[in-house]
Amino acid sequence: MKKVKLLLIVNIIQIVLLIGSIIAAVIILPNVMLFSNKDIPAVVVLGTDIDKQSGYAQVTSYGAVPNDGKDDTSAFKKALQTNASIYVPVGTYDIRETIDINDKSIKGCGAAKTVIRSSAKQNAISVSGNAVVEDLTIEFSEKSISGNEKSGERVAILDNGLTNGSMIRGVGFKNVGTGFLSNKDKGAFCTTIEAVTFENFSYKAIEIKNALSVVIRSATIGKSRGSKLVPISLGGVVSVESISFNATECEYAIELKNTNSTYIKNVLFDNITASKGFIKCDSALFTLQTVSVLGKNSECLISVNDQANKNLATDGSVLLVYSDCGDVTVCKDGKITCDTLLK
Repeated sequence: MKKVKLLLIVNIIQIVLLIGSIIAAVIILPNVMLFSNKDIPAVVVLGTDIDKQSGYAQVTSYGAVPNDGKDDTSAFKKALQTNASIYVPVGTYDIRETIDINDKSIKGCGAAKTVIRSSAKQNAISVSGNAVVEDLTIEFSEKSISGNEKSGERVAILDNGLTNGSMIRGVGFKNVGTGFLSNKDKGAFCTTIEAVTFENFSYKAIEIKNALSVVIRSATIGKSRGSKLVPISLGGVVSVESISFNATECEYAIELKNTNSTYIKNVLFDNITASKGFIKCDSALFTLQTVSVLGKNSECLISVNDQANKNLATDGSVLLVYSDCGDVTVCKDGKITCDTLLK
């Protein structure tokens, strides 16, 4: 009788296991089969309990040591391999290679507290996808900057295919060739650049070509490394909501080239020296609203390109200009309207 009961129990267990196996096969197996090897999400392995609680991979958990002057590139790369976003604590961190940020964030403790110092040959950080860079300063080591950089040389942040929702926020750019560069065929897409500062750049603060719905909000352009510069170059569909130039030395402050319905609002030129004009444009469409010029050191507010003795016209318009330094010439060549001029 005991053998019969034991056999019955064994049979019941086998039936339960069989039913469980069938359920697992029906529910789980089809979903697993849908993944190819490359589609299976990577496992996130974070270093410390703090990392696990915050959801960020803290670079100091992977070997980065602030303020020691040693190369922290490998620590940044190890943190990125967790497939989590990156957190960079207070201090200065040295990197010698480009850090690639794709579909994740890299966050510091504030531009005055967290510094990434690069000696990479080209780009400090390359961003793509839905990426966010915020609350830190990016600079190149003094030995890395010649002062004669050209387009694409010593770039702090390179747009390598930014997509909808990407953001550069609360970032300081210091001692760079170019601060932010987006010159790919498609350009930046639905990207916001917000609360950023640029100082001691040798080529440009921002260079954007063929952008699609890019917003620049609250940007401050400080001193440059030379006078033969154009700190801001914009192309495509760009909206500038607030920008100030403080003691900047340049040929032109802003260049609009091949823009499409570009809108610029709340511009302050504060004691800058622009040897040829504050804004240079081609025959693009643009609107400029609320411009303040303090301590004017330039021939004109807006200049249309000269091209082999051919006069170019523009449909651009200036809605309001305030100046504390006398007359402001809105345009030298071509057609630009100015609704109101305040002195």
